[in-house]
Amino acid sequence: MGHPTAIFLTPPDPNYKCAICWEVFDDPVSLLQCGHTFCRSCLDSSLCQTGRNCPECRAEIVDVDEDNETGGGSGNVIHSVRVIQSAIGNSLVRCKNCLDENGELMTNDDQNTTTIEEVANNDSRNNDNDTAQQSESSPQCCNWTGPLSQWPLHASHHCPIALVSCSIPGCSHTCSRSEMKSHIGSPDCVKAAVVSQVESKMNGFLSDLKKQMKKEAERQVSQLKKEKTELEARVQGEVDARLELQGVNHVLRREVKCLKKRVEGQNQWRMEQMAVQVATLRHSSTSGSTMQRESKKKKRNQHATDAIDASNPSTDDSHDNVGGENKKRKKNKKRKKNRQHNANNNLAQGERMRAVSLDSTDDGMARISE
Repeated sequence: MGHPTAIFLTPPDPNYKCAICWEVFDDPVSLLQCGHTFCRSCLDSSLCQTGRNCPECRAEIVDVDEDNETGGGSGNVIHSVRVIQSAIGNSLVRCKNCLDENGELMTNDDQNTTTIEEVANNDSRNNDNDTAQQSESSPQCCNWTGPLSQWPLHASHHCPIALVSCSIPGCSHTCSRSEMKSHIGSPDCVKAAVVSQVESKMNGFLSDLKKQMKKEAERQVSQLKKEKTELEARVQGEVDARLELQGVNHVLRREVKCLKKRVEGQNQWRMEQMAVQVATLRHSSTSGSTMQRESKKKKRNQHATDAIDASNPSTDDSHDNVGGENKKRKKNKKRKKNRQHNANNNLAQGERMRAVSLDSTDDGMARISE
């Protein structure tokens, strides 16, 4: 957009108006081939919307040469027109901040019309001390006048109705420069600054607290992961131990079964041996009683024979018979003693075998219970 026509103290040259915005050129650029001139911002906007063609004659723009003031090069080249820019910059204007929403110039109630001669005489004084010329009651319009090239400096440093932000850190209040003097140091300004500082400190505290909480959470998460790993290792160890115990239990059960079978076999064999021994003892006792009866019968027969011999005595024969009888008696006593000894030995052996079998059975049951 160009400069509004209303701010110029003298009507500008009609040739200095842009064909797009119909305002006075702002940073004018010209097309070398067709010769049409536009504001730089207006031409850039038109090129983005309609393509690289001249907005007035639709000639194609082939190149851009912003620094070529003389128009060197070939084709419809864009270049800056510094002569026009300098002429417009030296034109006397009013402050742009005096324009309303409709682009019309606003005036103060007590403002007098300024002539060109007064502007020329007071130009240097206005540039040196702008604030001395401003109204103390927040004027609606700025009384500044001067070259257009100096207006940006005036607007950024001296214009009383220009909107500025409070310079107090933390206060974001925005008002005109003339009202800002009374705002700085006011309760609202101090309150806003204090609130901003408190919020800043609170934000810093919260930021530090978040960092600490994050570190603590990370530490706790790391600790929990470590504990989880240790617990998993412990559980895995217990599982392995249980599996090992199950394997050992299986082996022990198998060994117990084998031991039971072995003990049962041994007991059965011992019972068979004991039965054989009992049968032998019974047979020996039966044979012993038979031999006793035979010996008693022989004794009776011998007594009968002795009685007969006694009735018919003979010296030699009597001595021989007495010696033979003594030998037979001794032999019979020895045989009887041997039989009795064998029977006692057999009974003792049977008792020992029975005790051994009972002890082995008790040992096997004890091992099974363990």
